[in-house]
Amino acid sequence: MSVLQPEIFSSKRLTDFRFQLFMNSNISENIEVKDKIALMVYGKTPCIQAKQKRLFGAKNRKESYQLFEQLNQHAQVISSNSNLETIWIYDHEVAGSSFGTRYSKAFELIFEQGYDFIISIGNDIPGLNESHIQLAASRFENHKAVLGPTQDGGDYLIAIHRSSFDAATFAKLPWNTNQLHNELNSYLKVGDEKILLLEELIDIDDFKSFSNLVYKFSSGFFQKLFIQILQKIQEFPKTENHFFNPSLIFQDHPLRAPPTFS
Repeated sequence: MSVLQPEIFSSKRLTDFRFQLFMNSNISENIEVKDKIALMVYGKTPCIQAKQKRLFGAKNRKESYQLFEQLNQHAQVISSNSNLETIWIYDHEVAGSSFGTRYSKAFELIFEQGYDFIISIGNDIPGLNESHIQLAASRFENHKAVLGPTQDGGDYLIAIHRSSFDAATFAKLPWNTNQLHNELNSYLKVGDEKILLLEELIDIDDFKSFSNLVYKFSSGFFQKLFIQILQKIQEFPKTENHFFNPSLIFQDHPLRAPPTFS
């Protein structure tokens, strides 16, 4: 895999943040490429997420960081496996007074580099995998947009064709609210435009969403990770008045030592 440096982009506005463009030459055989597709991973660093979200309370920030670091690595793996040209952008590296302004700017700059279709994902979705990305990439000739809704009213995947993108309108959408999916769907669904909706997933914003994921993942790496974290912070749900009993998740995993990762 070759890495293209930021200097390949001529726009001066790109100095506002660091671009990391990973070019994969082996496009998946399942994706017939006629237009240029870019995969954008847009999110916050694990350190910033752990500080802002405080999933397990201020005293357990280390465990929050551990979780978001693993999620960030998960996003790296699936983006690499997607075999699409991938651009990583962290939110704090983009100039702008609001999330919508910064996120819209990221789309705008990538479109300016000649891409016709951008698939954007976050780095805090454990249920996301490369099949979601490849499905979006394979369907965009028949759909001008693809949305992956989250349980809390947002979207974990937003894929837009350049013909459907308006930077000013996009920036003003109700980002980081439970109205985003509906508003985004209305914005993109103009006339006969077709929108493909993917399955609903859970993004991790608070302890409630985390606890929902604990029950959703019955096996695999993330299930082991979630159990390990809960073993470390088992008093937190009681002290913070969360209606969740960590002992329920340990019925088949006695509280001995933290599980090992295979």
